[in-house]
Amino acid sequence: MTKYTSLDGSPLKCWRNTPTSLALDQEEENFLHRSLVKMKKKMEALSLQHNFDLTLLRYKIGHNVWQKLPCYIGWLHARVKVDGTVLPCSRCPLPMGKFTEEGFGEIWKGSAFREFRRTTMTLRGMASFGERCDCNFCGYVYDNLRVHRIFKWIAPLTSFIR
Repeated sequence: MTKYTSLDGSPLKCWRNTPTSLALDQEEENFLHRSLVKMKKKMEALSLQHNFDLTLLRYKIGHNVWQKLPCYIGWLHARVKVDGTVLPCSRCPLPMGKFTEEGFGEIWKGSAFREFRRTTMTLRGMASFGERCDCNFCGYVYDNLRVHRIFKWIAPLTSFIR
């Protein structure tokens, strides 16, 4: 049977890591990780460009990214379902609003998105989303890490602005 990974080489992850016959088991996932490291070295030796660093970063941080890094995706992204429901990302089924009831600007600036942003900016807040969102092996970890590298220096100054 064929097993699947995403195009960037990261393993297929199902909702809440529910087992599926199409997903890699832990041994296969470890093999994939080792293979990506080897391929990266070979490509660099040949002066070829690659994007393995993003996937390897996800492996380095691990499955429980929500225990190590706040989430800033609510500032960068929105997912719109076919029925018009707006979600913060594909792994979080919390509705932020619905296009049939209001415009995107109202949803983006609305209380649901504001609360999501406020809560997910701390590790304690991220832990509170554990039952509602599936942040394991987050596909947005690179974006979150980039924002966090800047925001962690700005955040202490925000108390003076309020």
